[in-house]
Amino acid sequence: MIHITDGQTDQILDVITVSNIISDKHRQSLKDNLETFDFTTFSDKRFSQHLAKRNRIIIPGEDGELREFTIHETLKGLSRQSEVYASASYLELKKAKVIYPQTTNADSAEVHVSNTLSGTEWQPGNIAFNGVRTLTIENHTNPFAQLKRIASEFDLELRFRVEVSGSRVIGRYVDLVERVGRWRGREVTFGKDLVGIKRREKTDKIVTALLGLGPVREDGTRLEVFVEDKDALARWGRNGQHLIETYEPQSTDQNMTESRLRSLTENELEKRVKAALEYESNIADLEYVPGMENKKIRFGDTIKIKDTKFNPPLYLEARVHTQERSIVDQSNKKVTLGDFIEYTEEEVTAIWKSLQKQVAFKIGQSELADYTYTKTKIDDKDSAIYTDSTSYAYNQAQTAQSNAETYAYNRYENTKTTVENNAATWDKAGVFNADGTLNVDWLSGLLTDDQIASAGTWNAQGTYIDETGVYTGTILANQVIADNLSAISANLGTVTAGTLKAVTLEGVTGTFSGQLKTKNAIIGDGDGSKLNLQYTTGRYIRLEGNYPSDTVSELKIGDVTSATDTTLGQFDSLTLHTLDLTVGSSGDGYITAGTIYSDKLFANNGATIDGDIVSDGALLIGGSFTREYSSTRKLHENSTSDNNRHYFAPTDDNGNWNWGREFGYDWNLDTWYVDNALRVSASEILSANGYFRLRSKDGQHNGSIIINRATDEISFYQNGAFRHSFNPDGSKAGGSIDVDGQTLGMSPIDSPQILLEYVEFDVPITSEGTKIYLDPTYLKTVENFAAFPNNGKIVEKGIDYVVISGEGIADIRFIGERIGYAGAFYSDMNVDGEAAA
Repeated sequence: MIHITDGQTDQILDVITVSNIISDKHRQSLKDNLETFDFTTFSDKRFSQHLAKRNRIIIPGEDGELREFTIHETLKGLSRQSEVYASASYLELKKAKVIYPQTTNADSAEVHVSNTLSGTEWQPGNIAFNGVRTLTIENHTNPFAQLKRIASEFDLELRFRVEVSGSRVIGRYVDLVERVGRWRGREVTFGKDLVGIKRREKTDKIVTALLGLGPVREDGTRLEVFVEDKDALARWGRNGQHLIETYEPQSTDQNMTESRLRSLTENELEKRVKAALEYESNIADLEYVPGMENKKIRFGDTIKIKDTKFNPPLYLEARVHTQERSIVDQSNKKVTLGDFIEYTEEEVTAIWKSLQKQVAFKIGQSELADYTYTKTKIDDKDSAIYTDSTSYAYNQAQTAQSNAETYAYNRYENTKTTVENNAATWDKAGVFNADGTLNVDWLSGLLTDDQIASAGTWNAQGTYIDETGVYTGTILANQVIADNLSAISANLGTVTAGTLKAVTLEGVTGTFSGQLKTKNAIIGDGDGSKLNLQYTTGRYIRLEGNYPSDTVSELKIGDVTSATDTTLGQFDSLTLHTLDLTVGSSGDGYITAGTIYSDKLFANNGATIDGDIVSDGALLIGGSFTREYSSTRKLHENSTSDNNRHYFAPTDDNGNWNWGREFGYDWNLDTWYVDNALRVSASEILSANGYFRLRSKDGQHNGSIIINRATDEISFYQNGAFRHSFNPDGSKAGGSIDVDGQTLGMSPIDSPQILLEYVEFDVPITSEGTKIYLDPTYLKTVENFAAFPNNGKIVEKGIDYVVISGEGIADIRFIGERIGYAGAFYSDMNVDGEAAA
């Protein structure tokens, strides 16, 4: 997965999933501290727009760390694919600031790194301590070059990393470590995980000796040391003569000692000798094979390679100097090896035999005594172990037995106490003795003697008494006083109770002085049943309550006669299926209401409605109607035919119809006519092939605006021709020229072609050639382009770039044909192919 971040804010813009990565290559080089990431993806996805403008991308490393890169080149072709080239973001340190010539204090590597990164977006990370150094900076430089020098001065190696939290980068760190990578015990064997290997020997820059030159002292002298490699001399020398060069360490320490100069020169000679040989190998990454997770290889690691079929047989110990990998396909990894130690087969065999002898050598008794005991000591230790273990087992058994006895005793005592405390209660038989007689002793514990005597005669047959109450079939008593009395049946004279709750009352007579409350009352079961409800005033007969929607109510009364009391007969709402109102000739009849809802409203001799008419149906009026807005200004509808039109017209202040302001409908032409002006507040809808014409009052076409519904074009007509046209895709043709009886439109700049252009200003160019990429947005608007520099010449042209050779500064003009109009020359300005009439 690749994250795309904004080149200025570090905000994550989008994510490229693995399925959208066509190919990719992540390359790291230890030799020059360079790191790149190139990949191919689709150019028509949502994220494609962000793969430009020096935006950044973040990819996963091999161990969960994150690697950040800056996009510096994007190539888009006709295959809907984009090639993206990006370099490590730490290379931006080359442009972060300028470091001026100076001499530093004698500081540690951490202090030097901190000063170098001050004012940049990077900060010191893990910095190993390796003494202090004074650095003299003689020429202007940049932070990246200075970091490389600090690493060289302190014999350390650079490592860069970033940290991300949420949706943005929160830290960028520079580490200086003793060694990038390590020995993980990884051995690669041909036929197993060594897919292929190449041995490259480059001798054009080989040396067998170096003359090290120290910094120039104040007196003009300098140290000199001679360092040679006799093995290299034997291998590459000629007639015993060295291949020698001079070497000046990157240091201005005038007090450099001879030993320090010699050490630096020896290190440099070793690097140059090893650089003559280079091994390039393809290694199967077994790390992701189940059970072989420990077979990992990382950038900078030291590995061992064995290839007995190589000629001569190859036994190599080397370090991964360059690594190429894929973040999608991790099955194969390509590495270039350096810092190698090469062994011949004879050397390996000799080492193996030496190891065999050491393994076969017997360890002497004196050496053995350092690692073991005598038999007597062993016997004494065995006896002590036996005694200790026996004593420990016996103590543990005694403790377990004591714990068990204590637990059982406690449980038994609790149960015994409970039984003894309740034995007297459990021995009693209850309310009846075993022979069926009443257990007075038990009962006396619950009731007083007076309570027992007042019970009258007890019928023991079926009677049961316990602590919750008395249960019996019949109770004969003059009076029963109880908080709650539940009975199946009762023959009672007078019942006095606060609340009487019963299921059924049968044959009940008398007067209820209180209230009778019940959810349901069934009164009557035939024609003779009556229900009379009234107030003592006799004025109202009223039923109050809530009735379900399916209740059927029937009320039969005679003629309704209004009483003298006018307050009677008023209703907030009266709903009737039919209202037949007859008004005598002696007066008017009125129905006064806020709103009258009716299917039909009939008036035989005319009706006056003082209010609004609201109808969900049709409003049928046989003649014309008048709505008075004032005493003179009215709206009149003429239902007679005049020129096949029905129209409305207002009246003026004198009551005259103003037919110059009418609007109407002509059913023959299927057209609405509006005189004077029309204001539309909603969208106008045209028929499929219709026109919407706006023209001057005198009826001429000059000044007309035509909206062509078929093509959605808007055209302006003036002086007998259409002069401007605007298309829905954003293109337009303006101006015009008459050629051979045709009116031709040109682009807004009076060009016969539809061209788009822009200028790149102040572009620095060199004689070797400078590559200039066109603006990505501009490329989307043209099909092809031409470039015109005011300085230099074009030596190469691609689908989205040009290469200009020259010296100095150039302004470059790019001109391209509008996309969709390549080769177009003039435009036919007729609408639908017909000239305007």
